Amino acid sequence: MAKKVKTPDYIDVHIEVANLEEGVKLAQTAEEDGYELIISRGGTATMIQEKVSLPVVPIDITGYDMLRVFTLIKEMNNKVALLGFANISRGAATLCDILEFNVKMITIQSRDEVKRHLLELKQAGYSVVIGDVVTVQEAKQIGLRGVLITSGKEALMDAFEEAKRLYELFYKSKTSANYVNDAMNNMPIPIAVSVQNQIIYKNNAFKSLEHKDVLTQDKQLRELVNQVLYTGKEQWGQLNIANLYYLVQAYWIKDEALAVGIFIHNVFSLKNENTYMLDSNPSHLPIIGESETSKLLSRLIQIHADNKAALCIYGEPGVGKRTVARNIHFQRYGNGTPLLEVTCSLLNETEIAHLQTILRSMKEGTLLLNEIDQTDRGLQDRLLKLLQQKPIDIKLISITTAQLEILVKQELFLIELYERIIANFMHIPPLRQRKRDIPLFIHYFLAEFHAADGGEALGIKGHAIEYLMEFDWHLNLLELKKVCKTLSVQTSGYYVELDDVKKVMQMTLGCSQGERKLLESDAGRLGRQQ
Repeated sequence: MAKKVKTPDYIDVHIEVANLEEGVKLAQTAEEDGYELIISRGGTATMIQEKVSLPVVPIDITGYDMLRVFTLIKEMNNKVALLGFANISRGAATLCDILEFNVKMITIQSRDEVKRHLLELKQAGYSVVIGDVVTVQEAKQIGLRGVLITSGKEALMDAFEEAKRLYELFYKSKTSANYVNDAMNNMPIPIAVSVQNQIIYKNNAFKSLEHKDVLTQDKQLRELVNQVLYTGKEQWGQLNIANLYYLVQAYWIKDEALAVGIFIHNVFSLKNENTYMLDSNPSHLPIIGESETSKLLSRLIQIHADNKAALCIYGEPGVGKRTVARNIHFQRYGNGTPLLEVTCSLLNETEIAHLQTILRSMKEGTLLLNEIDQTDRGLQDRLLKLLQQKPIDIKLISITTAQLEILVKQELFLIELYERIIANFMHIPPLRQRKRDIPLFIHYFLAEFHAADGGEALGIKGHAIEYLMEFDWHLNLLELKKVCKTLSVQTSGYYVELDDVKKVMQMTLGCSQGERKLLESDAGRLGRQQ
Protein backbone atom coordinates (compact mmCIF):
# COMPACT_ATOMS: atom_id res chain seq x y z
CA MET A 1 0.00 0.00 0.00
CA ALA A 2 2.76 2.47 0.95
CA LYS A 3 4.50 1.94 -2.38
CA LYS A 4 1.33 3.04 -4.22
CA VAL A 5 1.15 6.42 -2.50
CA LYS A 6 2.42 9.28 -4.70
CA THR A 7 4.88 11.63 -2.96
CA PRO A 8 6.42 14.97 -4.10
CA ASP A 9 9.69 14.81 -6.03
CA TYR A 10 11.57 16.73 -3.32
CA ILE A 11 10.76 14.06 -0.73
CA ASP A 12 12.80 10.84 -0.89
CA VAL A 13 10.82 7.98 0.72
CA HIS A 14 12.53 4.80 1.86
CA ILE A 15 10.34 1.86 2.94
CA GLU A 16 11.32 -0.85 5.45
CA VAL A 17 9.19 -3.59 7.04
CA ALA A 18 9.74 -4.35 10.72
CA ASN A 19 7.80 -4.63 13.99
CA LEU A 20 8.39 -3.15 17.43
CA GLU A 21 12.03 -3.63 18.57
CA GLU A 22 13.17 -4.40 15.02
CA GLY A 23 11.43 -1.23 13.86
CA VAL A 24 13.17 0.80 16.58
CA LYS A 25 16.58 -0.48 15.43
CA LEU A 26 15.79 0.48 11.83
CA ALA A 27 14.64 3.92 12.98
CA GLN A 28 17.85 4.49 14.96
CA THR A 29 19.90 3.50 11.91
CA ALA A 30 17.83 5.86 9.75
CA GLU A 31 18.55 8.72 12.17
CA GLU A 32 22.29 7.99 11.98
CA ASP A 33 22.07 7.91 8.17
CA GLY A 34 20.60 11.40 8.02
CA TYR A 35 16.91 10.70 7.51
CA GLU A 36 14.76 13.56 8.73
CA LEU A 37 11.32 12.06 9.45
CA ILE A 38 9.79 8.65 10.15
CA ILE A 39 6.30 7.31 9.40
CA SER A 40 5.20 4.24 11.34
CA ARG A 41 2.11 2.82 13.00
CA GLY A 42 0.77 1.22 16.14
CA GLY A 43 3.03 0.17 18.97
CA THR A 44 6.07 0.40 16.71
CA ALA A 45 5.48 4.13 16.22
CA THR A 46 5.10 4.61 19.98
CA MET A 47 8.36 2.81 20.70
CA ILE A 48 10.24 4.70 17.98
CA GLN A 49 9.13 8.06 19.41
CA GLU A 50 10.76 7.16 22.73
CA LYS A 51 14.10 6.17 21.17
CA VAL A 52 14.86 8.72 18.41
CA SER A 53 14.90 12.52 18.23
CA LEU A 54 13.40 12.68 14.73
CA PRO A 55 9.74 13.63 14.21
CA VAL A 56 7.58 10.47 14.05
CA VAL A 57 4.23 10.56 12.24
CA PRO A 58 1.92 7.72 13.34
CA ILE A 59 -0.40 6.01 10.86
CA ASP A 60 -3.70 6.00 12.69
CA ILE A 61 -6.29 3.27 12.78
CA THR A 62 -9.34 5.06 11.39
CA GLY A 63 -13.01 4.32 11.85
CA TYR A 64 -13.02 2.98 8.28
CA ASP A 65 -10.30 0.47 9.20
CA MET A 66 -12.21 -0.76 12.23
CA LEU A 67 -15.44 -1.06 10.20
CA ARG A 68 -13.63 -3.18 7.64
CA VAL A 69 -12.44 -5.57 10.33
CA PHE A 70 -15.82 -5.79 12.07
CA THR A 71 -17.48 -6.42 8.70
CA LEU A 72 -15.23 -9.45 8.28
CA ILE A 73 -16.22 -10.93 11.65
CA LYS A 74 -19.86 -9.84 12.00
CA GLU A 75 -21.23 -13.18 10.81
CA MET A 76 -18.94 -15.21 13.06
CA ASN A 77 -20.57 -16.97 15.95
CA ASN A 78 -17.26 -17.44 17.72
CA LYS A 79 -16.17 -15.49 20.77
CA VAL A 80 -14.05 -12.55 19.51
CA ALA A 81 -11.45 -10.47 21.37
CA LEU A 82 -9.37 -7.44 20.36
CA LEU A 83 -5.84 -7.29 21.76
CA GLY A 84 -3.66 -4.26 21.17
CA PHE A 85 -2.02 -1.06 22.34
CA ALA A 86 -4.18 1.84 23.56
CA ASN A 87 -4.14 3.60 20.19
CA ILE A 88 -6.10 0.66 18.77
CA SER A 89 -8.25 -0.45 21.69
CA ARG A 90 -9.63 2.98 22.61
CA GLY A 91 -11.27 3.70 19.26
CA ALA A 92 -12.37 0.10 18.77
CA ALA A 93 -14.14 0.03 22.13
CA THR A 94 -16.16 3.13 21.24
CA LEU A 95 -17.15 1.71 17.85
CA CYS A 96 -18.18 -1.64 19.36
CA ASP A 97 -20.41 0.14 21.86
CA ILE A 98 -22.10 2.16 19.09
CA LEU A 99 -22.62 -0.85 16.79
CA GLU A 100 -23.36 -3.22 19.69
CA PHE A 101 -20.68 -5.71 18.68
CA ASN A 102 -19.79 -8.23 21.35
CA VAL A 103 -15.99 -7.96 21.29
CA LYS A 104 -13.77 -8.25 24.36
CA MET A 105 -11.20 -5.43 24.58
CA ILE A 106 -7.73 -5.97 26.07
CA THR A 107 -5.19 -3.11 26.19
CA ILE A 108 -1.48 -3.98 26.47
CA GLN A 109 1.55 -1.86 27.38
CA SER A 110 4.33 -4.01 25.87
CA ARG A 111 4.89 -6.82 23.43
CA ASP A 112 5.76 -9.22 26.27
CA GLU A 113 2.11 -9.25 27.41
CA VAL A 114 0.72 -10.62 24.13
CA LYS A 115 1.33 -14.34 24.61
CA ARG A 116 0.02 -14.43 28.18
CA HIS A 117 -3.24 -12.73 27.22
CA LEU A 118 -3.69 -15.00 24.19
CA LEU A 119 -3.32 -18.13 26.32
CA GLU A 120 -5.88 -16.78 28.79
CA LEU A 121 -8.28 -16.02 25.91
CA LYS A 122 -7.88 -19.51 24.47
CA GLN A 123 -8.56 -21.04 27.89
CA ALA A 124 -11.69 -18.86 28.18
CA GLY A 125 -13.04 -20.22 24.90
CA TYR A 126 -12.13 -17.44 22.49
CA SER A 127 -11.17 -18.56 19.00
CA VAL A 128 -10.80 -15.27 17.09
CA VAL A 129 -8.42 -12.45 18.04
CA ILE A 130 -8.19 -9.07 16.32
CA GLY A 131 -4.87 -7.25 16.53
CA ASP A 132 -1.68 -6.02 14.88
CA VAL A 133 0.97 -8.15 13.14
CA VAL A 134 2.59 -9.38 16.37
CA THR A 135 -0.77 -10.38 17.89
CA VAL A 136 -1.85 -12.23 14.74
CA GLN A 137 1.48 -14.08 14.49
CA GLU A 138 1.39 -15.16 18.15
CA ALA A 139 -2.30 -16.19 17.84
CA LYS A 140 -1.53 -18.55 14.95
CA GLN A 141 1.23 -20.25 16.95
CA ILE A 142 -1.13 -21.22 19.78
CA GLY A 143 -4.04 -22.23 17.55
CA LEU A 144 -6.22 -19.11 17.48
CA ARG A 145 -7.50 -17.36 14.38
CA GLY A 146 -5.93 -13.93 14.01
CA VAL A 147 -7.59 -11.08 12.15
CA LEU A 148 -5.14 -8.32 11.18
CA ILE A 149 -6.13 -4.69 11.60
CA THR A 150 -4.71 -2.87 8.59
CA SER A 151 -4.50 0.82 7.93
CA GLY A 152 -6.37 1.71 4.79
CA LYS A 153 -5.37 4.10 2.06
CA GLU A 154 -7.21 6.94 3.82
CA ALA A 155 -5.07 6.61 6.97
CA LEU A 156 -1.90 6.25 4.94
CA MET A 157 -2.67 9.35 2.87
CA ASP A 158 -3.44 11.34 6.02
CA ALA A 159 -0.11 10.25 7.50
CA PHE A 160 1.78 11.29 4.37
CA GLU A 161 0.02 14.67 4.32
CA GLU A 162 0.96 15.22 7.96
CA ALA A 163 4.50 14.07 7.20
CA LYS A 164 4.79 16.58 4.34
CA ARG A 165 3.52 19.37 6.60
CA LEU A 166 5.94 18.44 9.37
CA TYR A 167 8.83 18.01 6.95
CA GLU A 168 8.30 21.46 5.45
CA LEU A 169 8.09 22.97 8.94
CA PHE A 170 11.15 20.99 10.03
CA TYR A 171 13.03 22.03 6.87
CA LYS A 172 12.26 25.73 7.47
CA SER A 173 13.29 25.45 11.13
CA LYS A 174 16.44 23.57 10.20
CA THR A 175 17.31 26.17 7.55
CA SER A 176 16.80 28.98 10.06
CA ALA A 177 18.84 27.10 12.64
CA ASN A 178 21.63 26.65 10.09
CA TYR A 179 21.65 30.40 9.39
CA VAL A 180 21.82 31.13 13.11
CA ASN A 181 24.54 28.52 13.58
CA ASP A 182 26.55 29.96 10.67
CA ALA A 183 26.10 33.49 12.05
CA MET A 184 27.32 32.35 15.47
CA ASN A 185 30.25 30.44 14.01
CA ASN A 186 31.38 33.32 11.81
CA MET A 187 30.81 36.14 14.31
CA PRO A 188 34.12 37.97 14.90
CA ILE A 189 33.52 38.01 18.68
CA PRO A 190 34.60 34.81 20.48
CA ILE A 191 31.49 33.05 21.85
CA ALA A 192 31.06 29.88 23.90
CA VAL A 193 28.15 28.15 25.60
CA SER A 194 28.34 26.42 28.98
CA VAL A 195 25.69 23.87 30.00
CA GLN A 196 25.85 22.58 33.57
CA ASN A 197 29.35 24.06 33.87
CA GLN A 198 30.66 22.27 30.78
CA ILE A 199 31.66 24.14 27.59
CA ILE A 200 29.59 22.46 24.84
CA TYR A 201 29.98 25.01 22.04
CA LYS A 202 32.69 27.36 20.74
CA ASN A 203 32.43 29.48 17.61
CA ASN A 204 35.31 29.88 15.15
CA ALA A 205 36.58 33.09 16.78
CA PHE A 206 36.72 31.35 20.16
CA LYS A 207 38.52 28.35 18.66
CA SER A 208 41.16 30.68 17.21
CA LEU A 209 42.02 32.20 20.62
CA GLU A 210 45.63 31.60 21.53
CA HIS A 211 44.86 30.01 24.92
CA LYS A 212 41.35 28.65 24.27
CA ASP A 213 41.93 25.32 26.07
CA VAL A 214 43.35 27.00 29.18
CA LEU A 215 40.54 29.56 29.09
CA THR A 216 37.76 26.96 29.07
CA GLN A 217 39.26 25.28 32.13
CA ASP A 218 40.04 28.54 33.94
CA LYS A 219 38.83 28.75 37.53
CA GLN A 220 37.94 32.45 37.15
CA LEU A 221 35.68 31.65 34.18
CA ARG A 222 33.92 28.86 36.09
CA GLU A 223 33.34 31.25 39.00
CA LEU A 224 31.88 33.80 36.58
CA VAL A 225 29.50 31.16 35.18
CA ASN A 226 28.54 30.08 38.71
CA GLN A 227 27.76 33.70 39.58
CA VAL A 228 25.33 33.83 36.65
CA LEU A 229 23.68 30.59 37.80
CA TYR A 230 23.53 31.82 41.40
CA THR A 231 22.33 35.39 40.85
CA GLY A 232 20.37 35.00 37.63
CA LYS A 233 22.12 38.14 36.32
CA GLU A 234 24.76 38.71 33.68
CA GLN A 235 28.29 38.95 35.02
CA TRP A 236 31.45 40.66 33.76
CA GLY A 237 35.05 39.94 34.58
CA GLN A 238 38.68 40.22 33.56
CA LEU A 239 40.57 36.93 33.27
CA ASN A 240 44.38 36.93 33.40
CA ILE A 241 45.78 34.01 31.40
CA ALA A 242 49.37 33.68 30.18
CA ASN A 243 50.08 37.44 30.33
CA LEU A 244 46.89 38.25 28.44
CA TYR A 245 43.74 39.84 29.80
CA TYR A 246 40.34 38.64 28.59
CA LEU A 247 37.32 40.91 29.11
CA VAL A 248 34.42 38.47 29.54
CA GLN A 249 30.62 38.78 29.71
CA ALA A 250 28.56 35.79 30.92
CA TYR A 251 24.76 35.74 30.70
CA TRP A 252 21.68 33.49 31.02
CA ILE A 253 20.53 31.48 28.00
CA LYS A 254 18.03 28.97 29.39
CA ASP A 255 17.05 28.41 33.00
CA GLU A 256 16.10 24.73 33.04
CA ALA A 257 19.20 23.69 31.10
CA LEU A 258 21.57 25.77 33.29
CA ALA A 259 22.91 27.22 30.04
CA VAL A 260 25.20 30.26 30.13
CA GLY A 261 26.55 32.22 27.18
CA ILE A 262 30.13 33.53 27.25
CA PHE A 263 31.35 36.56 25.22
CA ILE A 264 35.03 37.49 24.99
CA HIS A 265 34.77 41.22 24.31
CA ASN A 266 38.45 42.07 24.22
CA VAL A 267 41.88 40.53 24.59
CA PHE A 268 44.80 42.76 25.50
CA SER A 269 48.34 42.38 26.77
CA LEU A 270 49.84 43.46 30.07
CA LYS A 271 51.23 46.65 28.57
CA ASN A 272 47.71 48.13 28.42
CA GLU A 273 46.11 46.15 31.24
CA ASN A 274 45.06 49.36 33.01
CA THR A 275 43.05 50.76 30.10
CA TYR A 276 39.97 48.88 31.26
CA MET A 277 39.04 47.71 34.72
CA LEU A 278 35.70 45.94 34.85
CA ASP A 279 34.18 44.92 38.16
CA SER A 280 31.01 42.85 37.95
CA ASN A 281 30.49 42.78 41.71
CA PRO A 282 31.95 46.02 43.11
CA SER A 283 32.13 46.04 46.87
CA HIS A 284 30.95 48.90 49.06
CA LEU A 285 33.86 51.12 50.14
CA PRO A 286 33.05 53.21 53.25
CA ILE A 287 33.26 56.99 53.35
CA ILE A 288 35.52 57.52 56.37
CA GLY A 289 35.42 60.59 58.54
CA GLU A 290 33.39 62.66 61.00
CA SER A 291 34.08 66.08 59.56
CA GLU A 292 31.35 68.18 57.96
CA THR A 293 33.03 67.50 54.62
CA SER A 294 32.67 63.73 55.07
CA LYS A 295 29.06 64.05 56.13
CA LEU A 296 28.35 66.25 53.10
CA LEU A 297 30.07 63.70 50.84
CA SER A 298 27.78 60.94 52.12
CA ARG A 299 24.69 63.07 51.37
CA LEU A 300 25.97 64.02 47.91
CA ILE A 301 26.70 60.39 47.07
CA GLN A 302 23.06 59.46 47.65
CA ILE A 303 21.84 62.50 45.68
CA HIS A 304 23.99 61.62 42.64
CA ALA A 305 23.12 57.93 42.94
CA ASP A 306 19.45 58.84 42.52
CA ASN A 307 20.24 61.09 39.54
CA LYS A 308 20.82 59.51 36.13
CA ALA A 309 22.61 62.60 34.74
CA ALA A 310 26.37 62.58 34.08
CA LEU A 311 28.67 63.53 36.94
CA CYS A 312 32.21 64.96 36.96
CA ILE A 313 34.26 64.51 40.15
CA TYR A 314 37.14 66.94 40.60
CA GLY A 315 39.92 66.95 43.20
CA GLU A 316 43.65 66.72 43.85
CA PRO A 317 45.41 63.34 43.44
CA GLY A 318 44.62 60.94 46.25
CA VAL A 319 41.55 62.63 47.77
CA GLY A 320 39.35 59.57 47.15
CA LYS A 321 37.58 60.46 43.89
CA ARG A 322 37.45 56.85 42.76
CA THR A 323 36.10 55.68 46.11
CA VAL A 324 33.31 58.24 45.86
CA ALA A 325 32.50 57.13 42.30
CA ARG A 326 32.31 53.47 43.37
CA ASN A 327 30.03 54.45 46.26
CA ILE A 328 27.69 56.22 43.87
CA HIS A 329 27.62 53.11 41.68
CA PHE A 330 26.90 50.86 44.66
CA GLN A 331 24.16 53.13 45.99
CA ARG A 332 22.53 53.29 42.55
CA TYR A 333 22.77 49.67 41.43
CA GLY A 334 23.86 47.59 44.41
CA ASN A 335 25.94 44.45 43.95
CA GLY A 336 25.93 42.41 40.74
CA THR A 337 25.88 45.27 38.19
CA PRO A 338 29.08 46.01 36.24
CA LEU A 339 31.27 49.04 36.79
CA LEU A 340 33.53 49.68 33.80
CA GLU A 341 36.48 51.95 34.56
CA VAL A 342 38.46 53.38 31.66
CA THR A 343 41.78 55.15 32.03
CA CYS A 344 41.41 57.83 29.37
CA SER A 345 45.13 58.65 29.18
CA LEU A 346 45.72 55.14 27.79
CA LEU A 347 42.91 55.13 25.21
CA ASN A 348 43.56 54.68 21.51
CA GLU A 349 41.34 54.26 18.41
CA THR A 350 41.12 50.49 18.71
CA GLU A 351 40.19 50.55 22.38
CA ILE A 352 37.46 53.14 21.83
CA ALA A 353 35.94 50.79 19.23
CA HIS A 354 36.12 47.91 21.73
CA LEU A 355 34.62 50.14 24.40
CA GLN A 356 31.67 50.90 22.13
CA THR A 357 31.01 47.17 21.70
CA ILE A 358 31.16 46.59 25.45
CA LEU A 359 28.73 49.42 26.23
CA ARG A 360 26.21 48.06 23.73
CA SER A 361 26.27 44.77 25.61
CA MET A 362 25.79 46.34 29.04
CA LYS A 363 22.12 46.63 30.02
CA GLU A 364 22.90 48.89 32.97
CA GLY A 365 25.87 49.90 35.09
CA THR A 366 28.43 52.67 35.44
CA LEU A 367 31.00 53.96 32.97
CA LEU A 368 33.80 55.57 34.99
CA LEU A 369 36.16 57.72 32.91
CA ASN A 370 39.32 58.18 34.95
CA GLU A 371 41.82 60.89 33.99
CA ILE A 372 39.28 62.37 31.55
CA ASP A 373 41.40 65.53 31.34
CA GLN A 374 44.27 63.50 29.88
CA THR A 375 42.30 62.16 26.90
CA ASP A 376 44.28 62.61 23.70
CA ARG A 377 42.89 65.66 21.85
CA GLY A 378 42.70 63.68 18.62
CA LEU A 379 40.46 61.05 20.28
CA GLN A 380 38.05 63.41 22.02
CA ASP A 381 35.66 63.53 19.04
CA ARG A 382 35.48 59.72 19.03
CA LEU A 383 34.92 59.62 22.77
CA LEU A 384 32.16 62.23 22.50
CA LYS A 385 30.37 60.19 19.82
CA LEU A 386 30.65 57.08 21.98
CA LEU A 387 29.10 58.90 24.96
CA GLN A 388 26.28 60.23 22.78
CA GLN A 389 25.38 56.66 21.78
CA LYS A 390 25.77 54.96 25.14
CA PRO A 391 22.68 53.20 26.58
CA ILE A 392 20.52 55.44 28.74
CA ASP A 393 20.69 53.12 31.77
CA ILE A 394 24.47 53.46 32.06
CA LYS A 395 25.55 56.13 34.57
CA LEU A 396 28.46 58.28 33.35
CA ILE A 397 30.99 59.44 35.94
CA SER A 398 34.19 61.29 35.01
CA ILE A 399 37.20 61.91 37.24
CA THR A 400 39.68 64.73 36.78
CA THR A 401 42.52 66.40 38.67
CA ALA A 402 42.57 69.39 36.31
CA GLN A 403 40.15 72.29 35.98
CA LEU A 404 38.49 71.44 32.69
CA GLU A 405 37.32 75.02 32.11
CA ILE A 406 40.95 76.12 31.74
CA LEU A 407 41.66 73.29 29.30
CA VAL A 408 38.59 74.27 27.25
CA LYS A 409 39.78 77.90 27.07
CA GLN A 410 43.21 76.69 25.96
CA GLU A 411 41.47 74.55 23.29
CA LEU A 412 43.04 71.45 24.80
CA PHE A 413 39.66 69.96 25.68
CA LEU A 414 36.66 69.74 23.35
CA ILE A 415 33.86 72.00 24.59
CA GLU A 416 31.14 69.55 23.42
CA LEU A 417 32.78 66.77 25.42
CA TYR A 418 33.02 69.10 28.42
CA GLU A 419 29.30 69.86 28.20
CA ARG A 420 28.49 66.15 27.92
CA ILE A 421 30.30 65.13 31.13
CA ILE A 422 29.70 68.20 33.30
CA ALA A 423 25.90 67.95 33.78
CA ASN A 424 26.62 67.64 37.51
CA PHE A 425 29.81 68.59 39.31
CA MET A 426 31.29 67.40 42.61
CA HIS A 427 34.46 68.71 44.27
CA ILE A 428 36.30 66.66 46.90
CA PRO A 429 38.44 68.88 49.19
CA PRO A 430 42.05 67.94 49.98
CA LEU A 431 42.96 66.20 53.24
CA ARG A 432 44.51 69.38 54.71
CA GLN A 433 41.01 70.92 54.73
CA ARG A 434 39.49 67.96 56.62
CA LYS A 435 42.15 67.15 59.21
CA ARG A 436 39.50 66.01 61.65
CA ASP A 437 39.19 62.85 59.53
CA ILE A 438 42.90 61.96 59.68
CA PRO A 439 42.71 59.86 62.91
CA LEU A 440 39.93 57.69 61.46
CA PHE A 441 41.89 57.17 58.23
CA ILE A 442 44.99 56.18 60.20
CA HIS A 443 43.08 53.58 62.24
CA TYR A 444 41.40 52.27 59.07
CA PHE A 445 44.70 51.91 57.18
CA LEU A 446 46.52 50.22 60.08
CA ALA A 447 43.69 47.72 60.50
CA GLU A 448 43.73 47.05 56.77
CA PHE A 449 47.50 46.41 56.70
CA HIS A 450 47.33 44.25 59.84
CA ALA A 451 44.69 42.04 58.20
CA ALA A 452 46.46 41.91 54.84
CA ASP A 453 50.13 41.64 55.84
CA GLY A 454 50.00 40.46 59.46
CA GLY A 455 51.83 43.53 60.80
CA GLU A 456 52.31 43.78 64.56
CA ALA A 457 50.82 47.26 64.94
CA LEU A 458 47.24 47.15 66.20
CA GLY A 459 46.83 50.83 66.94
CA ILE A 460 48.53 54.18 67.39
CA LYS A 461 49.08 56.42 70.40
CA GLY A 462 47.35 59.81 70.65
CA HIS A 463 50.54 61.92 70.54
CA ALA A 464 51.57 60.12 67.36
CA ILE A 465 48.23 60.96 65.73
CA GLU A 466 48.50 64.61 66.77
CA TYR A 467 51.95 64.77 65.21
CA LEU A 468 50.65 63.34 61.90
CA MET A 469 47.80 65.86 61.85
CA GLU A 470 50.30 68.72 61.65
CA PHE A 471 51.30 67.82 58.09
CA ASP A 472 49.57 69.13 54.94
CA TRP A 473 49.73 65.80 53.03
CA HIS A 474 50.21 67.18 49.53
CA LEU A 475 49.38 63.78 48.04
CA ASN A 476 46.45 63.44 50.42
CA LEU A 477 45.30 59.89 51.24
CA LEU A 478 47.95 58.39 48.96
CA GLU A 479 50.73 59.84 51.08
CA LEU A 480 48.99 59.11 54.39
CA LYS A 481 48.34 55.52 53.38
CA LYS A 482 51.95 55.05 52.31
CA VAL A 483 53.17 56.35 55.69
CA CYS A 484 50.73 54.08 57.56
CA LYS A 485 51.99 51.09 55.61
CA THR A 486 55.57 51.92 56.56
CA LEU A 487 54.56 52.31 60.21
CA SER A 488 52.73 48.98 60.14
CA VAL A 489 55.83 47.21 58.81
CA GLN A 490 58.49 48.95 60.89
CA THR A 491 56.76 49.24 64.28
CA SER A 492 57.90 46.44 66.59
CA GLY A 493 55.24 46.84 69.27
CA TYR A 494 51.46 46.59 69.25
CA TYR A 495 51.04 50.37 69.16
CA VAL A 496 52.71 52.99 67.00
CA GLU A 497 54.58 55.43 69.22
CA LEU A 498 55.45 59.09 68.59
CA ASP A 499 59.12 58.21 68.00
CA ASP A 500 58.09 55.68 65.34
CA VAL A 501 56.13 58.37 63.53
CA LYS A 502 58.95 60.94 63.74
CA LYS A 503 61.44 58.50 62.25
CA VAL A 504 59.17 57.59 59.36
CA MET A 505 58.20 61.20 58.64
CA GLN A 506 61.85 62.34 58.80
CA MET A 507 62.67 59.67 56.29
CA THR A 508 59.71 60.65 54.10
CA LEU A 509 60.27 64.41 54.23
CA GLY A 510 64.05 64.14 54.16
CA CYS A 511 64.23 61.88 51.13
CA SER A 512 66.02 63.02 48.04
CA GLN A 513 64.25 65.15 45.46
CA GLY A 514 64.31 62.24 43.02
CA GLU A 515 62.65 59.93 45.53
CA ARG A 516 60.06 62.59 46.29
CA LYS A 517 59.20 62.86 42.60
CA LEU A 518 58.90 59.09 42.46
CA LEU A 519 56.45 59.21 45.38
CA GLU A 520 54.42 61.87 43.60
CA SER A 521 54.45 59.89 40.34
CA ASP A 522 52.79 57.05 42.22
CA ALA A 523 49.72 59.26 42.57
CA GLY A 524 48.38 58.37 39.14
CA ARG A 525 48.85 54.66 39.69
CA LEU A 526 47.85 54.41 43.34
CA GLY A 527 45.06 56.93 42.90
CA ARG A 528 43.03 54.24 41.16
CA GLN A 529 42.86 52.52 44.54
CA GLN A 530 41.33 55.55 46.30
